[in-house]
Amino acid sequence: LTNIASGTTQQIQTIIDKGGIPLFIRLLNSKFPEVAEQAIWAIGNIAGDGANYRDMILKFGGLEPLLRIIDNAQKQTTIKHGTWALSNLCRGKPLPDSRIVSPSIPTLCRVIINSEDPEVLTDATWALSYLSDGNDKTIQTVIDTEVVPALIRHLDTEVISILIPCLRTIGNILTGSEEQTSTVIKAGALPKLFKHINHDRRAVRREVCWSLSNITAGSPEQLQEIIGNQEYLQKLLALCTQDCTEIKREAVWVICNSTNKGRPDQIFLLCQASTCLLYTSDAADDLLCVDLGGRRIIKKKK
Repeated sequence: LTNIASGTTQQIQTIIDKGGIPLFIRLLNSKFPEVAEQAIWAIGNIAGDGANYRDMILKFGGLEPLLRIIDNAQKQTTIKHGTWALSNLCRGKPLPDSRIVSPSIPTLCRVIINSEDPEVLTDATWALSYLSDGNDKTIQTVIDTEVVPALIRHLDTEVISILIPCLRTIGNILTGSEEQTSTVIKAGALPKLFKHINHDRRAVRREVCWSLSNITAGSPEQLQEIIGNQEYLQKLLALCTQDCTEIKREAVWVICNSTNKGRPDQIFLLCQASTCLLYTSDAADDLLCVDLGGRRIIKKKK
């Protein structure tokens, strides 16, 4: 049955029509680990086939026993397979109801903190990147697990499938309150972010700029952490003029956000430093220009 559940949508539908989902969920509670692990595979395969099947599993209560298995697992293979299945329950278009899957956050964070397995981290970090995209309450739930230092530690990875979701999750946290943003800064995020600001992969540079733009939109003290460091500022300004159009826009957005709450002396510093920031046609598409002390800074349309 597990193998059939890895087949085509039509083959999976045959299992569902025979009442397979509630039976697999019941088997997640089996006292025999081998049986429960087969049920994990089946649940993961079915959830991975599409949002409708995923939502059926969630509706029948498949999340709670799966989380319990991962939390109590002694074998690394069980954690690996359980995290993969959990990731399939947390992703897809449209995304699942956050109210249903939010209990997954502590489990995913524990996996990220404790695991070094690239496949496990890939599944866990992508799942968390979806779940952390929420309001300040959701963001605080993530922070309270103490996963932020682990996310920052994993920014040293060379595995793109781990690096990007870690950046995305950090960026999500940085959309929160100023206090939540400070948690990320104090954990040492800035050196790691600027380490990747010239990464070979455009997607990485884009994620870095997005995170930085959330910081520069914060308090003057948070803004100072970036513009008060000459090396950071020069790297950022170089990106504004020397990268591809997409990244130029993202980098200039970092500068533009500095005007939201920046002090007059900070705005003046930016104007002095940005004499080489050009308003070029390729960077101006679908953008607006605002004038800051005689310097033209590009701003995204809302």
